[in-house]
Amino acid sequence: MSMSAVKLILDACTQTGLSPGMEDLAVEQKDGYLLVSFNGKFTAQAGKQVIDEMIRASQETGTRLVVLDCREMIGKMPLFEKFEVAVYGRHTIGILSRAAIIARPDQIDPDNFVVTVATNRGYNLNVFADLNEGIEWVTKEQG
Repeated sequence: MSMSAVKLILDACTQTGLSPGMEDLAVEQKDGYLLVSFNGKFTAQAGKQVIDEMIRASQETGTRLVVLDCREMIGKMPLFEKFEVAVYGRHTIGILSRAAIIARPDQIDPDNFVVTVATNRGYNLNVFADLNEGIEWVTKEQG
């Protein structure tokens, strides 16, 4: 599926009101992965909607690898809301094989809290400050 088709899917969702607030989300199909960019205000609800859109785009394109770029996201993420969104991420199991979150250094917990929550729930996620490192990790062959 082409990038324009993915954008049409997301536009249709926004226009029908299925995903309010997702006008701050962009999905691009790259070579072997989806690049999802979110630059809206962080809330637990927005985080869950981003996950839902990642799942929808993955199913529509057949692409199981996702890089989520949150560097332009607005707002601080309270710990409980990080936990709530990370737990919700379990819905990606069986759909996404690997996901990388790209965040600003001030958004990344030194103890890798989100990665720990994801790992404990059985999905493969990592967090990076550098986009290229995240893309390299998400697209590398698993051994």
